[in-house]
Amino acid sequence: MFGQITELLVNILSELRQLNEREISWMKEVREKDKLTELRQDREWAYLQEQWKHQEGQEEVARERAHQYYETIMAYVRNNVAALDAKYHAQYLEAQQATQPLDKQAKGEPTLLEQARAEARRLHKKLPSKVEEENTNG
Repeated sequence: MFGQITELLVNILSELRQLNEREISWMKEVREKDKLTELRQDREWAYLQEQWKHQEGQEEVARERAHQYYETIMAYVRNNVAALDAKYHAQYLEAQQATQPLDKQAKGEPTLLEQARAEARRLHKKLPSKVEEENTNG
């Protein structure tokens, strides 16, 4: 009987060892899965960060392009306003020239109207052409 008890105890001990080994291997497996999950999460996080940086880069390029368009439009508007100012000033001077003495015109000096028209032509030449605008913006 003592032999049977010893044999049963040895069997129980053997089963306990097997259970312990299974639990240890299971714990290792769980840890490896956790590591894989962490690795996967790290990769996903790195990918998201890369995508965010890419998106920020695209937004920055779009902002720069919009600013260039804004500057081009503002230059065009300033030049047009200057040209209109010169045109209206020329019309004003034309009205004044009607009252200007004829002897000044006879001497061959440029009249106020001619001076204003020359200024308007000079300002109009400064306006960027559509081709130049497309080359600078495109």
